[in-house]
Order: sequence, then structure tokens, then C-alpha cells
Amino acid sequence: MSEINSKLIKTSALAYVKQTLKNEIENFPICYLKVSNNLSSQKKPYVKELPLTNEECLDFKNAENYFNKNCDYLNDYLVNVVRLEGRSRYEVYIFEKKVKVDKKIKSIEIKSLADYIKKINSKSLTCGHYVFRGVTDSKNYKLIPAIGRVDKEILDSSNYEKEIIDRFKLRSRSGINLCPNNDWEWLALAQHHGLPTRLLDWTSSPLIALYFATMPKLNNQGIILPKDKNGTAVYAWHTCNNIDIEKIKNPYEYDSCGLFYPPSISNRISGQFGLFSIHTNPFIPFEELLNETDDQLLKFTLSKKVSERVLRELYFSGIRHESIFPDLDGFSYDLKVKYNLAECHIKN
Repeated sequence: MSEINSKLIKTSALAYVKQTLKNEIENFPICYLKVSNNLSSQKKPYVKELPLTNEECLDFKNAENYFNKNCDYLNDYLVNVVRLEGRSRYEVYIFEKKVKVDKKIKSIEIKSLADYIKKINSKSLTCGHYVFRGVTDSKNYKLIPAIGRVDKEILDSSNYEKEIIDRFKLRSRSGINLCPNNDWEWLALAQHHGLPTRLLDWTSSPLIALYFATMPKLNNQGIILPKDKNGTAVYAWHTCNNIDIEKIKNPYEYDSCGLFYPPSISNRISGQFGLFSIHTNPFIPFEELLNETDDQLLKFTLSKKVSERVLRELYFSGIRHESIFPDLDGFSYDLKVKYNLAECHIKN
């Protein structure tokens, strides 16, 4: 959170708002709402009215705390507070879109599997404090949990997140050998089976992350589809913020971004050396959250051509679907990939 700068403006609140918006209304629409209303978008400036009778809001610092508790996303876009005079019953605070000074994510180009391993070792990424995540689109993919990709209005109106987890709990008990003991474990299991949650998958293995980045996608005929033209990437995140899920009971009240290691409730989690980050605000890309921390994020990029070659190198080195998904589905998928790669090898 940046320090609040306040400025006294001797004009009416409405006049100031109109003046501010005169030339920028199309690009920067402002919601002029009372505290009881919900904010409609996290990417807009805001004007909020505070009743003077509310003692929490009589000074700027308390006003900041009040909004952090009551308004979605404000913590991430607050840059300053402008106090306006001229209204008898309200003090009005203008919250403007935050101008972020992003930490640059260092990008490192990869030419081959051997080059990747060499650079991982040369940068001491095997120290035990790095985790890795592979993505299939190097340019456009944002590190946002799946629940953050659901329309926010749907989430707000239907309690979508809680509903799907509750229904998952009811239907899955008969199909799992080891029942989760707490909400952290339920979230991990749901995430692992494809439900949208506020978790992001990571792995402690840089090679498994590389496989997920280059992992082949098959069409209905079992043919490998071409790689994305933007190439692929592996993110390496250095953090020491590990969550003790024995002490913090409720994952939905966790107010930071940290890692937790799930129990071995699935052979897949064990096979992938999996762990998860949890996001208190799943709509904000993980890259932006790093502005508030000292964590480091590296990005290893692979071109489309290099990705295709590295997939083959990984496969014939034993890093393949069957070993990462140790079940019949993984084995079946692996067989289809094997014959695709063999056919490509014969043609080349």
C-alpha cells in the first residue's frame, strides 16, 4: 500500500467530480456510490461518500482501513485520497486508479532442454525456495486463478465459489480413498480435479513445469495440435511465504499470497511434486501482487519451434504424461502422444 497523500480542495464535491471527468469521462468512468453499494469493476477510479457520523472515517488513515474492509479491490488501486469541502453531511474521498511501478519480470530465452537445465543451475534455482509453473502461451497468459476468470457479477450474485465446493464435497466422498480433513485440503482436491478455485498450481520440479509448458494438446482424432504462435513459458517464483495450514484454519480469510503443500490425497499431486498458491483476490494477476512483496519472478520463454523440440526431448528423457499423471487416463493419453511423436520422427 502506497502512502496516502491528502489535499484540501475548496469546492463542492459534485463540481470537482464534473471538472475531473470533463475530458476523461470515456476513458475513466467513475462510480459515484455510497458506502453500502458494491463496486462494479476493479479497474475504475472511484468516488465514495462517507457519513461524518461514522467515527471510523473521520481521518484519512481510518478511511483507508474502512475501505479496505468494505470495498472490493480498493486496496490495489488506491493512490491518494482527496478530501473535499462543501457538503454538510458528508466527507467525500476520491480514489483514483493506482499508477503501478511494476517490478520487471526478468525474461530468459531458452534454446533447448540442455540450455534450460544449464540456466536453472547457473541461477541457483535449485536452492529449495523456488517453485515453477509452466504456461502454454508466453505472451497473453496471466497468472490468475481459475475462479478469477469467472465473471465477477456471477460470483457476487450467486455465491458461486462456495456452491461448487460444497457440491463437490457432497458428490466426491464416495469416490475418494482418503477424505480431506479441512478446507485447505478440499480446495486442493477440487483444484486438482479441474474445479475453478482461488488456487494456482505450482511444482517444485523445473522439469515438470517445462512439461506443462510444452504439453501436447490433442484433437478429437488424437492428433497433436500445433503450438501457440506466441511460444510457451515457465515461471520461477522465489518465495519463503509458506502457509501453516494447521494454524490458519480458513483459507477464505487468508489475506496474503502464499504457498501451501497439500497432503498426498492424490497420486497425481505426488507425481507432479505439486503445491499451490492461494490468492486473497483472485481477480488480480499474480504478477501485480509481487509489487507489494520482495518476491522474485523469473520467466523462461520458448519459441514455438523450440517448444516442439523440447517436448520431444522431455518425452524421450522420461518426463511424459504417464509419469506425471500415474493412472489409466495418463497412460492412455501418453500412448496417443507416443505414436504422434514416432510418426513425426519417421517423417523428419
